[in-house]
Parts: sequence; C-alpha cells; structure tokens
Amino acid sequence: MHSPSSAPRRGLTLVELLAVIAIVGVLVALLLPAVQYCREVARQNSCRSHLRQIALAMHAHEAAHGHLPTGGWGWRWHGDPDRGFGPRQPGGWIYGVLPFIEQQALREMGAGLPEPQKSQALSQGASVPVAIFHCPSRRSPGTFPFVSTVDFANMARPAAVARSDYAASAGDAGTGQGRGPVSLAEGDSRGFEWTDTDLSGVVFCRSTVTFAMIRDGLSNTYLVGEKHLAAREYHSGTPQNDDQHLLVGCDRDTLRATDDPPRPDVRPASDHSFGSAHPAGFCIALADGSVHWVSHEVDRELHRERGNRHDQGTPPAGP
Repeated sequence: MHSPSSAPRRGLTLVELLAVIAIVGVLVALLLPAVQYCREVARQNSCRSHLRQIALAMHAHEAAHGHLPTGGWGWRWHGDPDRGFGPRQPGGWIYGVLPFIEQQALREMGAGLPEPQKSQALSQGASVPVAIFHCPSRRSPGTFPFVSTVDFANMARPAAVARSDYAASAGDAGTGQGRGPVSLAEGDSRGFEWTDTDLSGVVFCRSTVTFAMIRDGLSNTYLVGEKHLAAREYHSGTPQNDDQHLLVGCDRDTLRATDDPPRPDVRPASDHSFGSAHPAGFCIALADGSVHWVSHEVDRELHRERGNRHDQGTPPAGP
C-alpha cells in the first residue's frame, strides 16, 4: 500500500510545454491571415456601402435639380448655403449632395448670415466629419490639422478640417482644378474667364452634367470612387491632393481622373489618380449607381475610357 503523499505526481515536462507552445504558435500563424482577410473583406463591404449611398445621393440630386452635383469654383471656395445647386454654387460636389445623405443641417450652416458671421460658420462646417466619406481601411472619420498656407475667399481660415477618401470622376485628361475667382462678384461677372469647364467626366468646374449627356452609357462610366493617397500622408495634410476640406470647390482633393492608372496607397504617390488602401483594388460606383471592384492592375486603356462619358466601350466584368 502507498500513502497518498507517496503517489507519483504527473505534470508537463519542459519538452511537452515547448511542444504545446509551438503548436499554439503554428495555429495562430495559420489563423491570423484568415482573420485579417475577413476584416479586410468587411472593410471593403463597408466601402462599397458608402459608395452606394453616395451614388444614390448623386442620383437624387440629378432628379431634383436636373443635373449631377456641380464641381464648384475652385480650391479657395467653401460651399455657400444661399447660392443654390447650379453653376453659381462655389462649393464642390460633396457640398451639393449633403441634403440627400441626411446632412441638411451641415448644408445650411451660415445660411442667411451677414459677413463675417457666415465666414465663421462656414469655417466651422469645414471641420465637421461625415462618416460615409471615409474608407475604413484608411482612416477613421475625424478632423485633421489644416496646415496649408492658402486662404479662402468666403470663409475664415480653419484650424482643423474634415476630409474625404472618395472622389468624383472629372474625366480622362486631368481634374482641371484651380483657385477660382477672388470674390462672388468676380465669379458672377460675365467678364471672368473660367477654365476647364468642359472636361470629359461627370463632375468638374461649374459642371451641370445630366445623365442624358453620358453618351457612353451609365453602366460604362465612372461616377465616384476611392482616391489614391500615399500611405504615409493619411494624417499630415501636406500633399496637394489631400490638403483641403471635403466641402471645397473643384480640387484634386475631391476630383480624380483616369489618364493616370489606379494604384494602391503603398505605391509612390500620384497627383490625381484613383486607388485605395485596399491591397488588390479599389471600389467605384458607375453612373448607373452600381458599385464595382476594380483591380489596381486593370487595363490602362479600359480604365481611361471609364473616365470619359463620350467613349464607347465594354463595361467592367462583375459587380
């Protein structure tokens, strides 16, 4: 008979413990890519949802006002709540769709106020983030320091601004961005010489493009998609294609072109191309409202054609 105190005790040896740790490490190494993949798929689906909402808002704008939202007057301009939705509106296309994405209050900030009260109100509006204009693979909705040296024509200089990860398609030959007139009076005068007011895309300086003007077909033409941005510049506000606010007039911040191929954010920066923080491609809404996944390695000529509303071609494969 053995007493309880004399019974042998069974435990893990050091070798067994190391083997267990090794097995757990292998399982984690196998599981982690799958988890990361699932998270990226979820972020891509969220991105698709954002673009679908934006495209529907642009369709609602076209139905209500007879044309897609205008591109505005230039990068020195914020949207003006007292100047409607057409060529007299200095704000960009995002400012135009605010009433159609349940952001009427943001659209009306400063309405009816005299200067300089309106100028201050517009400055506050420039710092209000709107969640559906952010790609979850890139950055969260929020405000970013405004470090650009430019001043604005109709609003006080903001300390911080909200930005957009999405851009409308200006065409296949650049975005045509510029500073615009120095005052409302100059912009309204017949003598002011506007530039880049007839680009090949759907949104550009003072644009009023209708669906009937998209001769290539709504299912063959880019409407709005993810914009390329250098990965190291997500929060700096220093690149000229991401230094303004999301309600700005026509500018590379909110307009992109297809003469340059799309690229992922990890590649060298491009001034006005589409692209994304996703590793393999980017999401884009066509003019018919459908949202597609396009590879960063898409045929360059096919991509260029999608930015031109006058071209004739074949639609991208698959939704």
